[in-house]
Amino acid sequence: MSARRAKYRVRQASQQVSIINQKIKKKPNCILYIVAGLVLNLIGGGLLYYKAQMDKDVIRNEIDKKLSEYGVGMNGTEPLSLEEIEESEPSSVILVLVTMAGRMANVVGIIKLFKGLEIFMSERRKKKLRETAEKLHGGETDTDWTELFSECCAF
Repeated sequence: MSARRAKYRVRQASQQVSIINQKIKKKPNCILYIVAGLVLNLIGGGLLYYKAQMDKDVIRNEIDKKLSEYGVGMNGTEPLSLEEIEESEPSSVILVLVTMAGRMANVVGIIKLFKGLEIFMSERRKKKLRETAEKLHGGETDTDWTELFSECCAF
């Protein structure tokens, strides 16, 4: 008898889990997409800021090279040796990879933002359509069809 009850409880639990999984799969959460888009855009912005700092260092190194070729230092200080200048330059491969990663994060972030907004708008549109259908079934048919259509599809 207890084995039957255990099987019955396991079956009920699995049915409840499958119902919950169906509800989760059914409704994509627009807030999740919007937050993911914002986070990816912040990551992309941070990477591009880091790349701009590396570019600034490359430009500063080029200026220091030209000044050291003429034997002049910045603000009257001793010029840096060419070896010190070349060691502090970032690799061009790293510059390209950071730029590519930043741009990709921005693009994917924008796509996620638009997907979240699309889900939000479609949920609002479905809600308006449902309200309009309830008005029709409830006997509130005093309104004109153009009003119903504009109420249904308005943003």
